[in-house]
Amino acid sequence: DPFARKRGDLDRLAVDAGRRLPDREVFLWTLEGHGEVVVKRARERWTPLHASAGEIEHANLRGLAGDGLPVPRALGYWCERVTPLARRSLVVMERVDHAETLREQLFHAGREERARWSAALVALVVRMHARGWYHRDLYLQHLVLHGDELVLLDVGRARHARAPRRRWLVKDLASLLHSAPRNVTSRERLAFLARYLDARGIHVAAEGAFQFSKPEVVLHQTRTRPGLPARRFRRRAEDV
Repeated sequence: DPFARKRGDLDRLAVDAGRRLPDREVFLWTLEGHGEVVVKRARERWTPLHASAGEIEHANLRGLAGDGLPVPRALGYWCERVTPLARRSLVVMERVDHAETLREQLFHAGREERARWSAALVALVVRMHARGWYHRDLYLQHLVLHGDELVLLDVGRARHARAPRRRWLVKDLASLLHSAPRNVTSRERLAFLARYLDARGIHVAAEGAFQFSKPEVVLHQTRTRPGLPARRFRRRAEDV
């Protein structure tokens, strides 16, 4: 049971497959009653003011699932203080069977198939933001294909906010567009953005700012495309 392992035992876990960084590690573990699960372990600075990385991701998984968003099922988390200034934590979640990430799928997909996945992605991101969730690390590599469904991964940085957060929203959209493979054309990227904005009731004002239909929320355009004229944007989106 990875929840009950002592520090020395955790260091000897057999890693069948996964990835490792100096302070973070992801690997597979066989858990009785659940089969093969994913374990994410982190070492971080200890502070009594903030929850551990494992606890945060566990809470995010439960919160996103509670709002009807597709994420792996959270199974538990664990944390221990290893030195006066450091702690280590882990979160355990179900393993989502998948062959490819969305980025890999788009890389070898034809135009029609890319359009289908783009529509599915728009629907998912609109639903996520409408429920007040922002992934904040929303690259195409963090979405996997589970049958015909897209599943969100790596939600440790996700945050929930009652009021729209323009900075987090722009970051999510910019991450998606930036991580698209080269065969996804600029026209397709603009079409994705236009569909998202239309679905959320956001329009491009004449001065080049993104603006919600609700007057209390205004989104400034990303720095990579300052001053994009509204007419040109609309025409390109409608042509696709």
